[in-house]
Amino acid sequence: MDILDLLNDDDGSAEWEFEDSDVDDEESSENDAAIAEDEASTEADSDDASETATRLLSTPQRLTGNAYVDGLIRESGLHIIRDREVSLAYKERGELGSFSLFFTRECRDSLRRWTNEMLKDKGKDEATLFEIDAYIGLEIAMSIIPLTEIKGLWSQKLFLGQLDFTKTMARNRFESIRARFQVHAPGSVPVVRGEQDPLWHSRLLLAQLQQKFASIAVPVGAISLDEITVRTKARFSGKTFMPSKPDKYGVRFYGVVGWQSLYAYSVWDNGSGNRTRTVPVERYVDVFPALRTAIFRTLERDDIPVKRKDASAVWVAMCGHITKTFPAPSSRRLLVCDNFYTRHNLAKTLLAFTDGEMKMLGTVRISLQGKWISPTLDAAKARMDAAPRGSWELVAAINVPTGWEKLLEAHKRAQKKAPSAPSDSLRPSDSNCAQCWICCIP
Repeated sequence: MDILDLLNDDDGSAEWEFEDSDVDDEESSENDAAIAEDEASTEADSDDASETATRLLSTPQRLTGNAYVDGLIRESGLHIIRDREVSLAYKERGELGSFSLFFTRECRDSLRRWTNEMLKDKGKDEATLFEIDAYIGLEIAMSIIPLTEIKGLWSQKLFLGQLDFTKTMARNRFESIRARFQVHAPGSVPVVRGEQDPLWHSRLLLAQLQQKFASIAVPVGAISLDEITVRTKARFSGKTFMPSKPDKYGVRFYGVVGWQSLYAYSVWDNGSGNRTRTVPVERYVDVFPALRTAIFRTLERDDIPVKRKDASAVWVAMCGHITKTFPAPSSRRLLVCDNFYTRHNLAKTLLAFTDGEMKMLGTVRISLQGKWISPTLDAAKARMDAAPRGSWELVAAINVPTGWEKLLEAHKRAQKKAPSAPSDSLRPSDSNCAQCWICCIP
């Protein structure tokens, strides 16, 4: 049977019914028990309930995706690679022990040594190890407290200041350390490098965090790819402007996060303002050399539409790195994206790079997919806007050839030279086993 007929098969006697979710069953168990007792109180109500149950069992039901989503939730989680080390660190020192796995003592000693060099040059007192630990803790706390001014955290006004900040460190000492805090050895980065890379001062710290997060744990099941904006008022080329975001000016990072665990497995900058000769995916594999051969061989294949210079290449490396580190026990992973990242080219490349383990699910932008089937998508959207909630329709199952834009231009030139006849349009081929399915759901 053709896939279009199979998925759009409509039985007039079937009604749309939502399948019970495991989560909903647990939450509503008490209410169901109370309702059952009320129905059993009288014989008439009991007869009505039995008749209703018989009628529902005899009616064919169309199931929605609740069972599928419940299955993803059950399979999703976090696999601890260094389980013994993590358990021991938390048992001995609690949250501070877990934090020390990412910021090791050697790392904090280096930060203190570099910072003290700058403090000494300015005639300030050198920071102790406890002051550096306290400073890092206050910086983390500041990131989750919605205050724009530092002085507000040390304010003596009622309901404004934070008492823990005052007890931990004086504000003038905090600002003195912050003005001279170093995450790289002073003078270790060439001037030319600093002019080409706007994040030159943070590269060492980013690599340190990236390696630690990737080596300690790996998300399993469903993961998510999205961008993160770190707000900044600094004037430098790495800053981007996004008027639709709450923080309009900031440094943008890509993040791969576990769907259930919320574990940030991979975080990488988008390369804005970077004028070095390397592309984002090359800078990423410099931190993880084991990925270099696999990702570049995949990107050089003739049937892969994503190339090394594309921004999508670093997305493939970040997501596919999970499967290379720890293959899924169920041999499947799902990447859930918003409509900016849901693209056929990315899904096809990721499927090839992970040997079919990772698939993509997400909403789409008609502006990104519509260049192939724009009239069909517009018509389907108009129909589904008036359809009942829970229904769906398969719009297209397509295989987009590599180099679609070039093929389209060649087709248009050939149509101009063709004799006068009704012209045809070039479109991707339909397929029963397509790699990209586009559905409409109201």
